[in-house]
Amino acid sequence: PVSTEAVPSASYRPFNPIDAAIGVLTRPAGAMREIAAARPWRTALILDVVIGLLSALSNVTGSTPGGDDDSLGPIAGAVFESLMALAQSPAGWVFQGLVLGPAFLAIGAGVLLLFGRLLGGRGSYPAVLATQAFASVPFILLAPLTSLLNLAGRGVVALGGALDLGFII
Repeated sequence: PVSTEAVPSASYRPFNPIDAAIGVLTRPAGAMREIAAARPWRTALILDVVIGLLSALSNVTGSTPGGDDDSLGPIAGAVFESLMALAQSPAGWVFQGLVLGPAFLAIGAGVLLLFGRLLGGRGSYPAVLATQAFASVPFILLAPLTSLLNLAGRGVVALGGALDLGFII
């Protein structure tokens, strides 16, 4: 008798987010193809939240910009200082990681999908969202570096900006 059950192909592997994250660092093109094919959008949202919280926590040691700058005027300066204080508080970290990060990810994926479609692309929204979230995996490595640079003080701000640019690229 012949079995009627479907036999998975020898090349089939279930999606593993850890392997995908390592793949983004070691073999980005292949890893992104696999991520796009798997479309793990729920995992991508969780990853985005984790990276957002890590990024926010890495800035804990940073100083609040502004202070003696009067170029904004007294009312706008006070509002700016209040927003910066909130952004560097635990409530601000949670808001950035749980609300702003996923919102910007979702909006950014929509914009990328729109431009892709205008240029003849045929990807799906979950695939774009997942690949965009996994593309931020290198920022996990940037968080400890940012913390160290913040501890070093304002004299290394340019180095921190150069690192940010390098990780974005």
